[in-house]
Amino acid sequence: MKFILKIYQQFLRLYVSTFKIKETRIIHEPGASSGIGELIKGDGISRVLVITDKVLTQLGLPDAMLDGLKASGIDYTIFDGVVQNPTIENIEAAKRLYLDNQCEAIVAFGGGSVIDCAKMAGVVALSGKPVKRYDLMIPMIAKMARLYAVPTTAGTGSEVTISAVITDAARHKKMAITDPKLAPDVAVLDAKLMTGLPKTITAATGLDALTHAVEAFVGNWKFKETDTYAVKAVKKIFAYLEKAYKKGDDIEARHEMAIGAAYGGYAFRTAGVGYVHGIAHRLSELYGVPHGLANAMVLPHVLWKSIDAIDKKLADLSKKAGLADWKKPDREIAEDFIRRIEAINEKLLIPKYISEIRRVDIPLIAKRAIGEANKTYPVPYVMFKKELMGFINTLRPPCQKPEKESNEMLKERIIETVNKQYAYFESNATLSYKARKTNLKRLKQAIQTYENRIAEALKADLGKSAFEAYATETSLVYSEINHAVKHLKKWMRTKRVPTPIASFGGVSKIYQQPKGVVLVMSPWNYPFMLAMSPLVAAIAAGNCVTVKPSSYSQNTSQVIEDMISETFDPAYISVFQGNREINAILLEQKFDHVFFTGSTAVGRIVMQSAAEKLTPVTLELGGKSPCIVDKNADIVKAAKRIVWGKSINSGQTCVAPDYVLVHADVKDELVKAMIAAKAQFFGEKTIDSDDFGKIIRPQAFERLTGLIKGQTVLYGGGSNKRKQKIELTFLDDPALDSDVMQNEIFGPILPIISVKDMNETIGIIRQYEKPLALYLFTRDKAFEQRVIAEIHFGGGCVNDTVMHLANDDLPFGGIGASGMGSYHADKGFETFSHAKSVLKQNFLFDVPIRYAPCKKKLKLLKMIIK
Repeated sequence: MKFILKIYQQFLRLYVSTFKIKETRIIHEPGASSGIGELIKGDGISRVLVITDKVLTQLGLPDAMLDGLKASGIDYTIFDGVVQNPTIENIEAAKRLYLDNQCEAIVAFGGGSVIDCAKMAGVVALSGKPVKRYDLMIPMIAKMARLYAVPTTAGTGSEVTISAVITDAARHKKMAITDPKLAPDVAVLDAKLMTGLPKTITAATGLDALTHAVEAFVGNWKFKETDTYAVKAVKKIFAYLEKAYKKGDDIEARHEMAIGAAYGGYAFRTAGVGYVHGIAHRLSELYGVPHGLANAMVLPHVLWKSIDAIDKKLADLSKKAGLADWKKPDREIAEDFIRRIEAINEKLLIPKYISEIRRVDIPLIAKRAIGEANKTYPVPYVMFKKELMGFINTLRPPCQKPEKESNEMLKERIIETVNKQYAYFESNATLSYKARKTNLKRLKQAIQTYENRIAEALKADLGKSAFEAYATETSLVYSEINHAVKHLKKWMRTKRVPTPIASFGGVSKIYQQPKGVVLVMSPWNYPFMLAMSPLVAAIAAGNCVTVKPSSYSQNTSQVIEDMISETFDPAYISVFQGNREINAILLEQKFDHVFFTGSTAVGRIVMQSAAEKLTPVTLELGGKSPCIVDKNADIVKAAKRIVWGKSINSGQTCVAPDYVLVHADVKDELVKAMIAAKAQFFGEKTIDSDDFGKIIRPQAFERLTGLIKGQTVLYGGGSNKRKQKIELTFLDDPALDSDVMQNEIFGPILPIISVKDMNETIGIIRQYEKPLALYLFTRDKAFEQRVIAEIHFGGGCVNDTVMHLANDDLPFGGIGASGMGSYHADKGFETFSHAKSVLKQNFLFDVPIRYAPCKKKLKLLKMIIK
């Protein structure tokens, strides 16, 4: 793969060598900016747009230049809205001013951000095409407004380069646009403008210039012009940067640094840069680190990483710049050169490591850096994602501990992320069929990569065996993804419906539109499946998603965060861990839909919070799910299926049988068969079986053992506090008003209650809230139909338990207190979509009956519509 990339780079080099780059006229005299008016007048221009930033205008730095323009009779309009890391919005605003004021040229007064903004404003003003149009590897610019660049810092080199780096705020991404016509027409290097620069800016911009020169020289595109300018730049920067830093008003040092920066810019006009820039752009777009500072910090790290591939080139550069002892071996000279850079960084107080880098962002940084560097830069040492991720991790401080954010810090990050998700959604990046299908497949691939870690986490949190983890969690998510990929195109299809006579000639259609930015809050009992399953539906529907896994299942929640952060941009899918306070912070945000799975008590809180913002909700709750065993059922099979359904996840399942209503005539037979089934599955003691899970936390363990006390135990009742395990326990006819019968059990305790007939069975069930599930074992068709018709429940099985969840074509959801809304397959897609109704009418037909005056039309209307 690296060999192929090197061949590709050489073809790219040949392609770049055909560029005819616009020459930039350089004027370098202290005070030259004040005379720019006469220069512009001599070019036959009478009206210009001055692009700068508010800091510079507030300091009055452009005043002398503006006075010069005025004295020369040049009309000017000022745009000072450029921000650090200029945005598309900056460019559009500048373009409007240029056109509205009929300007003939642009004067860029400021640093690299200002000049980059001016370049692209000059392009889009004349072409009328959006900035994104030019974010390609091929030259596309036909013409650009005449540009006079007046840099106020020494380092960017933008005053002579053919590149512009623009931030796309909607995608939270930097675009490095390169075109031979992007070079400014004139660069005015005025050292007097630079004498007041703060030391931090002097250091960062000076080392930025050094980065340009060094990366250009060691890259795989070698041009004579490249080497000449790179050497000149390195000479001047090593000679004058520290002087300019120590004594800001040293005109000579400032002047020479300005020229050195221009030389550095010339060096990478055709030679390109490398991973330093690829990573630095990510630090700017994700954390707002100034570009020059980011380059300064990253440069020595990348050089050390690449030294085996570049030692001879670095040695050659050092020799030609007069910095090396020619008698030393090339490797030693190269190492000395990197140490020189580290020494300058230390003297100029440039941090050695980059504390801003968050571990969860490393996959995204690597992905974007590769997308930029490996495609467009002549990197001398090639890295792919895994290696680059490891390298980026070494840029973090060695002793940096995992970030422990306060709730306030996390709140700020949540707000920022949700805002980014709205911007990402509004960029339409999630809408297409291709994007949805691709992201579903990426999720499946990520799960496959993390499958072992998922199983380990489920074992640690809930004691699940590898089989149970796969059978009840991972495999169900795979099935959900496969089903969504197979049917997605059909789900997305616009549906045409009949149009009434009153709209004769029209067409009525229903469009499926994603809701936008949604919140998925998942529980601890199936911590992976119940986070991923609604996520699959939300992705299929085209939404951006914030996932909040449970704080009780910490191991699985961490795996989910690691997997999602490595796979997706947080502006698309993000994960936030935390306690109830974090839940509250998330619920304070405005989402377009909230999907909650958990307890009824918390469900009420979620619904109340959502109601305040009129946010639609889906609540998957629980309740006391009954299991009915008729006297004519197959008792042995019923027993096995009941024990199986109750034992999954040690009874910590929202659809587990919560209590059994069995006909009195077969109760003893059923209990005996259930004990036999339990022994067959788990041996003498369930708490000793590796196939039987544990209780999630000590508090739940204490609650469950408390429910057993005072009851008549038919079987089981034992527990092991150290293992947090409770025997599968059958209780004999507990009172209906007892604690064990008043609330959902959510554990391996199963009350068995004898009933005399159907009426008593229905009467008992109706004493409780409508359950999430119901299970009926019978051969009596009439009994079956009566139960289904007369008892309200979310879903269930006849002659089985739990298995209705495994059918992708069956919707899953509760009713009443057990939940609202449903999902799985097309129902999940519908849950996270809005069915938009549109009537399209033509101009050929116009039914006059609907228009006033209405006199004498009522009779006709009644004839049409009765």
